[in-house]
Amino acid sequence: MFSYRYDAALVPDLIENLRPSIHGYVALDDNTGDGLISDEPARRRLLLSAAKSAGADWVLAIDPDERVEQALGERIAEFTSHPLTCWSFSLREMFTPGAWRDDGIWGRKKQMRLFPVLPDLPVDSLALHGRWLPAGLGLPERHTGLNLYHLRMAHPRRRQARRDLYAVNDPDRLCQAIGYDYLADTRGMKLCHIPEKSGFMPPFYDDGELWAAEPEGKPAAPDPLHCRFALAGKYIALRAFGPASYVLDDLMEFDPADEDVALSAAYCAATASATDSSRAEHVLEQRPDSAAALLILAGCKAAASDRNAARHHLQAAMTVAPGSLILEQALRRLDSAPAAFAEAAALWRRWIGKGGATLREGQRVANGAEIATVVISLGAPQELRSAVASLCDQDTQTEIVVVNTGGGDAQHVLGDLLERVRLIEVEERRFVGAARNIGIDASQAPIVAFLAADCRAHQGWISARLARHRNGAQAVATPVIAESPVTSAARASNILQHARRQPTTPASDALRFGLSYDRNLLDIVGYFSPGMRTGEDSNFNARVAEICNIDWAPEVLTTHRYPTTAIRFLRDCWKRGQLAAQHPPFIDPLRGVARPVDWKADAVTRRTYRRQALRHAQDLGPIPRFATRLLAEIGQWVWYTSCRSALRQLHLVATAVTAANGGSAKALELADAAVAKNPLSLAALVCAAEQRLKISDASSNMLCEAADLLDRAAPLLPNYGLPLTLQGEARRRLGRAGDAADAAEFALICSPLAPWCALVAADATAKAGEAGRARLLAQLALSLSIDTSNGHRRVARIHRQFGDIDGAKRRLGCAEMLEEEAKRRKGGQER
Repeated sequence: MFSYRYDAALVPDLIENLRPSIHGYVALDDNTGDGLISDEPARRRLLLSAAKSAGADWVLAIDPDERVEQALGERIAEFTSHPLTCWSFSLREMFTPGAWRDDGIWGRKKQMRLFPVLPDLPVDSLALHGRWLPAGLGLPERHTGLNLYHLRMAHPRRRQARRDLYAVNDPDRLCQAIGYDYLADTRGMKLCHIPEKSGFMPPFYDDGELWAAEPEGKPAAPDPLHCRFALAGKYIALRAFGPASYVLDDLMEFDPADEDVALSAAYCAATASATDSSRAEHVLEQRPDSAAALLILAGCKAAASDRNAARHHLQAAMTVAPGSLILEQALRRLDSAPAAFAEAAALWRRWIGKGGATLREGQRVANGAEIATVVISLGAPQELRSAVASLCDQDTQTEIVVVNTGGGDAQHVLGDLLERVRLIEVEERRFVGAARNIGIDASQAPIVAFLAADCRAHQGWISARLARHRNGAQAVATPVIAESPVTSAARASNILQHARRQPTTPASDALRFGLSYDRNLLDIVGYFSPGMRTGEDSNFNARVAEICNIDWAPEVLTTHRYPTTAIRFLRDCWKRGQLAAQHPPFIDPLRGVARPVDWKADAVTRRTYRRQALRHAQDLGPIPRFATRLLAEIGQWVWYTSCRSALRQLHLVATAVTAANGGSAKALELADAAVAKNPLSLAALVCAAEQRLKISDASSNMLCEAADLLDRAAPLLPNYGLPLTLQGEARRRLGRAGDAADAAEFALICSPLAPWCALVAADATAKAGEAGRARLLAQLALSLSIDTSNGHRRVARIHRQFGDIDGAKRRLGCAEMLEEEAKRRKGGQER
């Protein structure tokens, strides 16, 4: 279904494009509408009513200037076989007849366009830019993996006309907080050509016509300041730092003396492209007394291989902001030679915990290799040797770093392979995230991969990864298969755990795990959570996906050792179900209670992927195939039973959180019982700590207990600021404000793109009275929260505390402007 007005000439090609995908269409001739733009919700209601009258079960909503991928005709029956499911497409804005724009907002656009026709189905009531269906209907939404091509933006004249048309019809920008100027702004534009397999027919020949009304008179006014702040914030949230830097450059023109905005612009420009940051360097070199400016400038110089200049800038920054952990880390990273790893103050030692650790450098470590592989081991199991041997036998060398925690004799297990590795042995048991971080800090290759001790790298594991990275991938994900002997139990375990990580899994369905990372990407994203027992890679890879596309490499095979007997398989399923119940999506980590789960729908989805994996299994006879399928079904039932059983045990956490308002002895007792029952529950740990802090005459022992609880809680959910805030309160009440500042800044090192962590770190150092360090962190925090009044107000408080009255006034002015705009928008939308 579609409507047309000025673009009627495009309709014949649209119908030809859709013919393989649809049975019929309804169209609305909108030429009778008044004004430049007619009523969008009314048009949609008319079309939906006509589709219902025509007896449609499903509709594809589209515009005449859009085209679908040819593959839709082959796959639409697959999509419509899922009842009550809405399907979205990647919206590709064509900036030439053969290429779409892929930077900033442009490469991230998705729109739901294929949905079932249901009784009383409403349309979105927003006047402009609404969805076809309003949010909150309860219908699941999935992505087709296909492109929807929008042709209008392919001509500069149409881009400008589109911008002007929206600006005239929405002069107060009530329908779009980010404004409309970005539609015609091509600075830093990056184009992506249509892949051969993702094309559409008939081909697009641009006639140069406008396809829209052209507003008369003077062009609509440029976007106001608050829209520019909102647009910069949107780009930063999307990790599109390049486009954000251009918007912040525009903001600098309004107030060239605003150092905070200038540094935010430089930060974004340098983060987007540290090797081509001349714009950033010009701004930074004018601020030799700013630790933030010197830090960003040092990063630019280091990326350009001018380490001496980088070191000079960092040393200057340390005199401005002494004690900064971020500056200290940057200085140490300039010297990543193997000799530096053996130093007592080496960076990797910050992850080892309370026990000791040793490093042994083999004589034949492949220093200078393009890729480092961190082998993660617990207790030095015998299979560690085969994991390392599989790396030594590769056709391409890799720098091997073995991180063994929790004891054992790794040297004896490795035997003659010891000279090929850098071995780090940590006495205390550490979770996988901490082990990964040790390996990152104790390696020097520009690409970092990971291998568990119970896995082996298939031949070509290194060279195939490198090929993907050399081709431009910043992160590469890989499948996993069962290691020989492949019994029915091992195969069932493989498809139960990794049904969407098979070599035959389509890229659109593949889960992105088993990653290798460009080290520059790691510098931006930070580190793995050291406190999560499982799921640390899910959390980290979600942050990576905000920065770049994760490449799927089915040719890079990892073999994994699964349980080989039915009994061991079922025991493993029960154990994994218990662990799954401790993490999202099954629990709400902030409240510690089970989330509602559609178990039936979840089981159907998992079964579908398992069957797809089995269908593609080669050389598998009917009996092993049946046995594998049966075992997987039983294993899934055991997993669900275990998970639901564990979730029912969360009532203690829920009760404790409900009683958390008090600070009474009963509330404290409930909270401690919840921690004893669920020692890895973030909600329980925070609740128990809060109860101790609420007792006004809390003893130093109780405050120490609160600080210890929060030390355990903070790493469980990176980017969540409450444990850090409470942690700071506990330590300050103990007279350890400096420790509170260090803990908060270290959290920012782990998650450098988390604005909440940055603001907490800035506040903590300000309360410790460290002016240079507080100002450094405040300016980094503002770069991540430039569109929030809270960010401006908190930075203003720090400026005022340390005597920068002009800076405080500027930030307060911005905060008030953003707050006033929020009130105005809320009032306008209510009207």
